[in-house]
Amino acid sequence: MDFENVSMDFSTEMTDLIVEKPKFYTGTWTVGFGGSISSVGVIKDDVLYFGSCDYYIYAIDLNSREVAWRFRGNGSFVEARPVIENGHLYLGCYDGNMYKIDISNGEMVWKFKTGDRITSNAYVYEGKVYFGSFDNHAYCIDAGTGKEIWRFKTGDWVGSGCVVHDKELYVGSHDGNLYCLNPETGQEIWRFRAGGCILHYYPFSIHDNVLFLTSYDKKIYAIDLNERRELWRFETGRAVETNPLIYEGKVYFGSWDGNFYVLDAATGKEVWRFRTNNRVGDMKPLIHSGTIYFGSTDGHMYALTTDGKIVWKFRTEGEVWSDALEWNGLIIFGSWDCNLYIVDAKTGKEEWRFQTSTKVQAPLDIIEKVIIKPELKETQLNIDIGKDFYTSRDQNVSLDQYEIKSEYATTSDYKTKSDYDVRLVIFDDNEIMEELVWISDLENSIQGLMTSASR
Repeated sequence: MDFENVSMDFSTEMTDLIVEKPKFYTGTWTVGFGGSISSVGVIKDDVLYFGSCDYYIYAIDLNSREVAWRFRGNGSFVEARPVIENGHLYLGCYDGNMYKIDISNGEMVWKFKTGDRITSNAYVYEGKVYFGSFDNHAYCIDAGTGKEIWRFKTGDWVGSGCVVHDKELYVGSHDGNLYCLNPETGQEIWRFRAGGCILHYYPFSIHDNVLFLTSYDKKIYAIDLNERRELWRFETGRAVETNPLIYEGKVYFGSWDGNFYVLDAATGKEVWRFRTNNRVGDMKPLIHSGTIYFGSTDGHMYALTTDGKIVWKFRTEGEVWSDALEWNGLIIFGSWDCNLYIVDAKTGKEEWRFQTSTKVQAPLDIIEKVIIKPELKETQLNIDIGKDFYTSRDQNVSLDQYEIKSEYATTSDYKTKSDYDVRLVIFDDNEIMEELVWISDLENSIQGLMTSASR
């Protein structure tokens, strides 16, 4: 770099950036168009109703194995399970709408628009529909008209389903809070803070006034609703998104660490665990006639005895995030491979399958936050002005460990002897992980050095 009568040599040495994942999963995900199925739905009068990532809600006659009708939305139907009340189906969509459909003909009665996608189950109670949206709000709307009654703002996405218990409404948020609200007014009564995001697609499991809550902080909690306090917690190896099932004094749930756990509901002590080869799906497990059914992203639907012995496992060609339903001795579940499977409950033998409108699997992008630890080792600036030679002191600049603040991360706290502009573009699976832009206040440094040298 040359100025008039000035010769400069500027060099900087920086160590490699260290990229680490945070202690708890705190990322997000997006789903594109495809025929994948993430939730098996609900059965009413031998008709199965479910949504798919191909933008359709399907009504399948299980006796004739024919499509009774299908309804097309403007986005994928992901995670949320249809709820049927008084001849109508309620289901949230990736397009931000909550839909009410007449199940006799598949015609839309109304739709209610929120500010972002909906993945939570609707909860219908006393003529009202409760649900959450990724626009950070929990909503209450009139079931008859679809008009908004109230909304409650949380600190982050609301992907969790709602439930009313003892005249109080419970809903979880990605901000890590379980909120207790007045179901009539939406006013907050109290809250419980978990150590990570809360994402229950089903309504919370409540047994004997104890609410069971899972979180991205790897834990499951038992919360006494009468005393509003934690009874116990149990930690797994990774994030927990599965809605637990409470059955005969035990808690059944899966974790992203690949294990299916069974705990004592009173104490939180582990009874047994079963290991799969990948994350256990997000939905509530099913217990029918002494057999436990659940899916894993290793592509299998599993059937276990209540003491943890495998009965059978059925392999699909995609991840199994779906829950399972029992109908006339058959187990029904969906797969990310775009098929609905119907298998024998006792043997796991396939009876038949239904493919959605496309064989193309929906693209699923999971974005995780990272922590970056850079260290600037040495900066040296040499300036030669005429006959005189001026060398600055070696500027050793070290940055404290920090977590970048961006669209994907939380806080930023660093020390510097120059100005830093940091921007991140973070994706998973070894795609672009970060972009660090360092802008030294070089011109001011040069001006200062030139002024000192001229004195």
